Amino acid sequence: MKTHWTLFVVAGVCLALSSATGAWQAVQLTNNSYGDWGVQHDGVNVVWTTDNREVVLNNGGSSQVIYTDVLNNCYAPQISSGNVVWYTGLGTADTEIYWYNGTSVQRLTDNEYVDRDCFISGTNIVWRGNATPGGPWGIGEIFYFDGATTHRLTNNDRPEGFPDISGNQIVWERTETTGFENIYHYDGSTITQLTNTYYSDDEPKISGAYTTWVDPDGYVMVHDGSTATAVSGYNSDHRQPQIDGNRVAWYTDVPEGFDIFYFDGSTTTQITDNNNDSMYVRISGEKLVWQEYVNGRWQIFLYDGEIHQLTAGPMDSQYPEITGDLVTWMTHDGNDYEVYKMVVPEPATMSLLALGALALLRRRRR
Repeated sequence: MKTHWTLFVVAGVCLALSSATGAWQAVQLTNNSYGDWGVQHDGVNVVWTTDNREVVLNNGGSSQVIYTDVLNNCYAPQISSGNVVWYTGLGTADTEIYWYNGTSVQRLTDNEYVDRDCFISGTNIVWRGNATPGGPWGIGEIFYFDGATTHRLTNNDRPEGFPDISGNQIVWERTETTGFENIYHYDGSTITQLTNTYYSDDEPKISGAYTTWVDPDGYVMVHDGSTATAVSGYNSDHRQPQIDGNRVAWYTDVPEGFDIFYFDGSTTTQITDNNNDSMYVRISGEKLVWQEYVNGRWQIFLYDGEIHQLTAGPMDSQYPEITGDLVTWMTHDGNDYEVYKMVVPEPATMSLLALGALALLRRRRR
């Protein structure tokens, strides 16, 4: 079990040091009377959508509306190196994919079926489009945009979905004729089937040469480009593995609730071990963030070798994301959700803060 190290143990000291040094400071990016949703970032730029049918981009300083739709809602923005992708539409009947390339917005699809579940890496974009007739809304196929041209990667009567992308490497899951799912991989030229089971392999994610998923035998798997290896113990309820290089994080239903687990490339560690539910974990290098249910509210936590509690407010804070040293999340203000960010200080800065806190405590005791 890891020990919690929280910013709010000696709140007066920590807040005073934060104000002086700029470390561990949460910055509120929005303060309005409408909902802000789907916050994502690429380590510098932060993007989200609003109830006003807008897509908003913050470049690390100022925020600007990069797209407004008169009739339709904007959903699920994703960002990479300043490039943004999202889908817009009225829901299940017809949604379309849009791309912001840093200067202008381009519509990537224009059809009469659902296009959604879009992800981006640089200028490479993948999404699911229900292009094959069947079912109430059509059967999903996988599409890939390489920055110039759109390619249809699949064309069959089997549902394809849950795509992810890293560079020009793409993974997704296909529902076979058995009714169960297998994982497929596209390397820029060839499609390869990574799994072949009689049960379901779910929730694939990719980072470079590495792919992770949850297999039907109850394990979190990592494929290194040639071999798949189990990196978890057995549990029938591992959920939402996230990957960065060969590092993976996920949450698992254990007797006490949901806990966070982390594979660092060689060893798997249980990060949380308490009676709180911990979920929605995200990973960047050696850092993890997640939301944890504490005293009736969701709060944001970070792990970088130690556990730090980033929020402790009276309202819910949820859906954290991390890339590099930048963390974002959404906090409810009693009316709607607002967007926050925080830059995680380097270990040297944290050591100075700790020494400063001790010095202040000694002065106060005198």
